[in-house]
Amino acid sequence: MKKVIVFFALILFGVAVLFYGCKKEEPLLPYLSELRENIFEGEDGGLKIKAAYGFNEYPKNFDGKTEKKRYVLSFTLFGAETSAVEYSVGFNYGGTEYKSAFKYDPAEERLAADFFLDGFSAKSFPVTLSFASERREITLNSIIPEGTANYVEILTALRENQTAFIENLYVDGNFSAEIILRVIVKNGKAYYYVGIARENYLKAFLMDGKTKEVLAIREIN
Repeated sequence: MKKVIVFFALILFGVAVLFYGCKKEEPLLPYLSELRENIFEGEDGGLKIKAAYGFNEYPKNFDGKTEKKRYVLSFTLFGAETSAVEYSVGFNYGGTEYKSAFKYDPAEERLAADFFLDGFSAKSFPVTLSFASERREITLNSIIPEGTANYVEILTALRENQTAFIENLYVDGNFSAEIILRVIVKNGKAYYYVGIARENYLKAFLMDGKTKEVLAIREIN
């Protein structure tokens, strides 16, 4: 009899866990097509490196479907001589060595280097900056303030704050837009930019990274 009771108790526990997991699933997550979830900074001798980690849909197409995503750790170099000197950045993650030269991005007017890797979860990590005959070891630290909400919590807060708007984006049960979400840090405070995009349409929200309050809304048709 005890075995039967234990058996049913285990079944009920499994169902409860499954139900809780389903309940916590954020329904807007599948429509997230671009994410910047962390930002890093490090500096040495007038040279500053910023890095950001997240993912984007590839190729980008605001068709309401987020199919193929690629995770990328993007570096930007500041204070460098862009005309004659080549700079490269390298680091070790998960036992693998990564290295790439910075390339000038004319669209963004910056020196950039991108690494495509999944599951990057470091909050602080060292990189080697190489140029001419020099090598500099620079530690990059996350600048996201303590207590900042994560991107899932921000999506939930937006959905609950903008219920009518979100519900109107569903067509025959399918969400008809894609979501761009980027964390921003300004003067030591975190914010989130959330863009709801369709072809030739964008509604952007600025949200407080701690309180999750919507601070501003802008609509572009």
